[in-house]
Amino acid sequence: RVLLLIPTLLCYVGCHFGYYELKLSVINVIVWCWCIISKMPFMNGVRVLGYNRTVGIDDNVMGDDDDEDCCDDYENDGDVGLNLDMDTKKDR
Repeated sequence: RVLLLIPTLLCYVGCHFGYYELKLSVINVIVWCWCIISKMPFMNGVRVLGYNRTVGIDDNVMGDDDDEDCCDDYENDGDVGLNLDMDTKKDR
């Protein structure tokens, strides 16, 4: 609840120092609403217009929602870590 105070104070200060001009006040209130609504509990985990999107995680390229085969895309040879052998090139 305390974090709702900061955007509210910034909106008030912006309107006050803008002498409550209609254009500035409307812009400040719209931005204030955007900030306050995004902090509400029902917006937890919701991505609006791609805002706060994690590339690769939130992408649904294949169109399926099951995540059981999420890690099957990578080949695993059983090697863990880096291969530090310098002689891995083909025959010279």
